[in-house]
Amino acid sequence: MQQFKDLHIPADVSCRTEVSIGMPVDEICSRSRKRETDLVAMSTHGRTGVQHALVGSVAERVLRHAECPVLVVPARMQRISKN
Repeated sequence: MQQFKDLHIPADVSCRTEVSIGMPVDEICSRSRKRETDLVAMSTHGRTGVQHALVGSVAERVLRHAECPVLVVPARMQRISKN
């Protein structure tokens, strides 16, 4: 996580990374309440239909329960080509 942060987050942007053990939704929402969290950024697999119903969506549940803004980005970005 530290390596990713060093490579992709500008030095003048305040950012802290953490790794926790537990149920993802509970851990993310709990940490967002306990700390002065400005933003939770996370990715999603973008499952729909039956897959979504069976597996559920951590991102969706965090969006519903976090007490701060949540930025959700797709795990796989598709490149849009201009013809």
